Amino acid sequence: MTESVLVGDFNLPGVDWSIPACATESSSVRLLKELASLLRGNQCNGVKNNRLVLLDLVFSSIPDTVVHEDCHPLVNIDPQHPALNVRVPVPQLNYSSASLVPDFRRCDMASIFLDLQSLGFCEMDYLKSTDELFSAFGESVRDTILAHTPMKKIGTSKNYIAVTEDRLKNNPKVFWGFIGNVNNSPAAPSIMRFADLTTTEPALMSSYFAQFFSSSFSRSNSNQSNLVLPVSVDSEDLMADCDVTFEEVEKALVNLDVYKGCGPGMIPPRVLRYCSPVLTGPIHKLFGKSLQSGVFPEALKQSYIVPIHKGGAIDNVSAWFFYGRSTVTNLVVLQDYIVEAFKKTEQVDALYLDFSKAFDKVSHPLLIRKLEASGITGTLLKWFASYLSDCQLSVRFASSVSEPFAAVSGVPQGSHLGPKLCNIFISDIVYNLEANTLLFADDIKIFKAIQHPDDCKVLQDDLTAIEGWWVQNDMALNSKKCLAFTFHRIKSPIHFNDSVDGDVMRRPPSVCDLGVVWTPALNADAHIAKKCLQATRALGFLMRSAKPFSDPGTLRTLYCSMVRPIVEYASVVWSPHQSILINDLERIQTKFLRYLGVRTGFLYREVPVDHLAEALCLPQLAARRKVQDLMFLYKIINSLIDCPELLERILGKYLIGGAFKGPQYHMLSVVL
Repeated sequence: MTESVLVGDFNLPGVDWSIPACATESSSVRLLKELASLLRGNQCNGVKNNRLVLLDLVFSSIPDTVVHEDCHPLVNIDPQHPALNVRVPVPQLNYSSASLVPDFRRCDMASIFLDLQSLGFCEMDYLKSTDELFSAFGESVRDTILAHTPMKKIGTSKNYIAVTEDRLKNNPKVFWGFIGNVNNSPAAPSIMRFADLTTTEPALMSSYFAQFFSSSFSRSNSNQSNLVLPVSVDSEDLMADCDVTFEEVEKALVNLDVYKGCGPGMIPPRVLRYCSPVLTGPIHKLFGKSLQSGVFPEALKQSYIVPIHKGGAIDNVSAWFFYGRSTVTNLVVLQDYIVEAFKKTEQVDALYLDFSKAFDKVSHPLLIRKLEASGITGTLLKWFASYLSDCQLSVRFASSVSEPFAAVSGVPQGSHLGPKLCNIFISDIVYNLEANTLLFADDIKIFKAIQHPDDCKVLQDDLTAIEGWWVQNDMALNSKKCLAFTFHRIKSPIHFNDSVDGDVMRRPPSVCDLGVVWTPALNADAHIAKKCLQATRALGFLMRSAKPFSDPGTLRTLYCSMVRPIVEYASVVWSPHQSILINDLERIQTKFLRYLGVRTGFLYREVPVDHLAEALCLPQLAARRKVQDLMFLYKIINSLIDCPELLERILGKYLIGGAFKGPQYHMLSVVL
């Protein structure tokens, strides 16, 4: 049965809400009582304001709903409306079948190391097939690990809070597991509707999720054999094979993130990292065998999908997952172009395009052709074809795992090669375009300074060419996310109705570009207002959820990982100089420090904010933004950020033949 909670300022003092509606009462009172009766709700609030009048009402149909005055309000208190803390017990679905799982954090590493050392991997018969070798190796390692790993019961223990608080200092991601456990709530909805079906069973949910995800993949239907690929490579640049060194394998194992989970093979990264002295040799030989034979092992083609509930003038245009490039470099390049246009009293028209499920729609045959056109041939090309074929995915939900299904298109997500293969697949989309282009993941921007209506037609022609690329490459366009936007600071900008797929593109008053809100004049007000609101909500969630924790260090870690990044992301693009905006941002950290001070015994208004910030090493956000600006400049100058357009603009007159000259460059290298 559906339960309900109705909360609001109804401004109806002096009413006895325990009795039914009667004819002598006003129409407003009768209407509200009838609504509460329909929802089976009882008025639970007894907290009165400074005039001893009850204005804020809480009607709940859930038993044991508790309302009391909140001692830690997020905003200034209105005497007429005291802050309320409403606690509503919500029953959750109980996944009783998921009771015991291996506790890899408590496995006996020393015993695993010794047992693996005694297995004699050096004596493996490397004349066997790649699949046989990988399968035997994986089974041996997995069985050894499980033999020395205790089981744990999912739930909370007596010292769960203390253990979690200690782990949070090194791994803030533990916080989300803590939230799920203390609330006894799963990471996905307890009731699932798929097509015309409804279920609460985890086994059926995982099956429905598998059906949904498998529908995203599709085999290539178009005739791509006649597609002319623009990439050409000289014969001396062909790459027919490759190998990995012992040192590269060792470095990869040592740098594994121990907080990552394990896949279907049940081999956690913490064990691979700890036992790297034993495992580096056999893993090096196994991957050497795989690359030489051109066969990617079947044992490594199995992956889990975990559902997460969510309520050309410029060279090197792609920022797709390249080292030294990011969303920030993408945004700075665009901003720099727009500012230069503003100096010339010009407008800039930008078209924002979005692929639909780009990572799942990549055609395997066409990707192999593009790899070949890029210079990859022979055994290495065969290895890539094997890597892409017959990948098996299973959906893991709660205690259940679905039957595997094949990924007949797309690239393996979560892998190291997947993003790079996407780069290669999409790189030819910008060929023969006249406008400037910036790419990041499945987002594409084409933009151009507009001096005449004919310049707008150039953008439309480029858009038509991109539509043709989509058709040829079996990709789909997410028309709902496509939009046009004009950046300008002139009174009468040129208007043009850009169209995609036959429909005129929408033109919103502002645009969110890779997480940054742009306005036509590039003002930071809208972005800062949005981020302050998001940060305030995140801080409120932290304050409510972290009440069991008392260590200031743990609370600081949560603030620095959950709240502060919201108001610092891409600050080199929008960092304000107006004091009112600077103060708006600083209030976020001040609220956290006052909350922390109240937790340590101070009154809210008497918290020594500056001393507490110094003790916790929390400098002002404005100071941190200046440091981030300097670090961004330092990384560009020293090629830690691969953005030649910005580098040339910053040190253009010192850039001679690819080498830097002049004392200024050396001074920046040392001082910054």
